[in-house]
Amino acid sequence: MPARKPKRRPLSWFARLMAGAGWCSVVGLWIAAGSQYVSPVTFRYVGVLGLTFPMFLGGTVLLFVASLLFARRIAWITLLGLLTCVMSIRRYVPVNIPSPPPKHSLRVLTYNTLQFGSGAHDEKDRNIVAQYMLQSGADVICFQEGHTSPTEWDRHITPLLRDAYPYRDTLNLNFNNNLGCFSKYPIVSREVVYRVGFNASVAYEIVLKQGDTLLVVNNHLASNKLGPADREMYKKIVKDPDDAPMKQGIRQLVPKIAEATVARAVQADSVARYVFAHRRGRSTVVCGDFNDTPISYSRHRMAEGLTDAYVATGQGVGRSFNRDAIFVRIDNMFCSPDLRPYGACVDKSIVVSDHYPLYCNFKRIDTKK
Repeated sequence: MPARKPKRRPLSWFARLMAGAGWCSVVGLWIAAGSQYVSPVTFRYVGVLGLTFPMFLGGTVLLFVASLLFARRIAWITLLGLLTCVMSIRRYVPVNIPSPPPKHSLRVLTYNTLQFGSGAHDEKDRNIVAQYMLQSGADVICFQEGHTSPTEWDRHITPLLRDAYPYRDTLNLNFNNNLGCFSKYPIVSREVVYRVGFNASVAYEIVLKQGDTLLVVNNHLASNKLGPADREMYKKIVKDPDDAPMKQGIRQLVPKIAEATVARAVQADSVARYVFAHRRGRSTVVCGDFNDTPISYSRHRMAEGLTDAYVATGQGVGRSFNRDAIFVRIDNMFCSPDLRPYGACVDKSIVVSDHYPLYCNFKRIDTKK
């Protein structure tokens, strides 16, 4: 008689408990990752789900490690969850081989300046943000929240930058906000893609050389409009989400964040349609402060048909907002397929704004080869 195969031992209660927790975490991860493909205009709270992605990702990774140590038979559950979300994980925390920029590449910098560092000066009485821009090596600088006093502009910003960046354009949105562009190359046209309150998107046509133009789209999408009390509440929620007052705080914050995701979705749709209609036959860079995470509809929509420069060449989370407990990249830069990005970096060397600047070098791909 053939030998009977030994029966597999049933899972212990601990393994079954871990399997259940693993499935819960994986399903949560799938829902969070999938939320970026659904417009908040359709369902407003879908935009909030993407914010839970790092929580479910961390939980799934921990459960995977724990299952390898204590219940290997169920490790496949969390491994499956991680493998099916590998592209979303890469968007959130990319890891790449370093890519030093080649000679004669074009460097683009995007920076939410917080009113040019609220007028902060160094020991030589130079505006710190303007001095940083001057030393950045950027060929094109897109800035957001650039409003400051006329005196600051006339005495400390324009004189410092006008020789290096003879071409510039500024769109004033209201009494305390604007966005604009400094360029080493001629800006021959400007078109406002949309303008709503404090937010806008502006497209610049920049001539790099005779017959060679670059389309640069500078964006500042709607913020979550959280006041100081809301932000303090958010910090406490991150530290202790199970505390009873914090649960009440979550119920207060979620509707505000959901409303903001709807506004960003509408704005992102406008920009994406514009870029699709105008980028054909032209090299294009889309950048700015998106006020949204890498797992969001607005980021997904804006990236359609483009290369995410940071995901392709950056390293790590790339936290670009440096206030409160928000450890995420909300500033982005994309390029058209004919441009190859190199060395995208969130530069943490300057801290006078609530954002860190993001820069990347680009080189046109030789399509004739």
